[in-house]
Amino acid sequence: MLRAKRRKRNLSLRKIEQRYNGFLQRWQIELNKELREALNLTKNSVLRQDDISEVISVAIQKLMVIVDKHLNNFLRIGIDAAAEATQLVNGRFYKDGLYKKLQINALPREISRSMVNNWTTGNVSLITNANEKQLKSIERLFRSNAYSGIRARDMEAELNKIFKGTRKNIKLIARDQVGKLNGELHRQKQVNAGIPGYYWRGSLDESERATHVDREGKYYSWDAPPPDGHPGQPIQCRCSPEPAIDKVLNA
Repeated sequence: MLRAKRRKRNLSLRKIEQRYNGFLQRWQIELNKELREALNLTKNSVLRQDDISEVISVAIQKLMVIVDKHLNNFLRIGIDAAAEATQLVNGRFYKDGLYKKLQINALPREISRSMVNNWTTGNVSLITNANEKQLKSIERLFRSNAYSGIRARDMEAELNKIFKGTRKNIKLIARDQVGKLNGELHRQKQVNAGIPGYYWRGSLDESERATHVDREGKYYSWDAPPPDGHPGQPIQCRCSPEPAIDKVLNA
């Protein structure tokens, strides 16, 4: 019964990951479209060394305007929506468990809001960094072909490869960050409620790494994390910490 419930809860988190990734992918596609326009190159444009600096400089300026525009509305709305959905799923886990048994508000609203704000800021930073790396890759691509007389259309495949790589990184961010927020919500609530540790519960699917499968059901103290961290802290970890309420009730 417990495993069935965990599967349902993990499925809910996975749906949040998928929706968050879908949102970020749509955002990135639109951003890349505007970046192409910012580069202002026709398919027959011939790249010359003295053009590169100006082209890239103009592109950087335009990209910063584009990113700033998106960050101030569309992107932040999507990130906040993912955070709110994760909080709701996490909250359902405690509604009839920790709160009911201990009658403790383990995560006051002001602490929760601060945590989510930090998470949102961190996600914005990760996405911005991914796009800065993308622009540097485009610059390297242009400079490496500046003396060859190559036309812009001949670089299309390489440019698409760069865009594809960035979208792959964005997908990793979406999958990783939902789990990290969920894990941090668990940790804060349990520590604030005086729960000394937890029982490791895995994601129960084929993607769970072997080291985490080996931890299934084992007790860990919040003061002594496993080598790669508590549930949710390792990259793309979907595991969760089941609060060791028995350690409090039997104390």
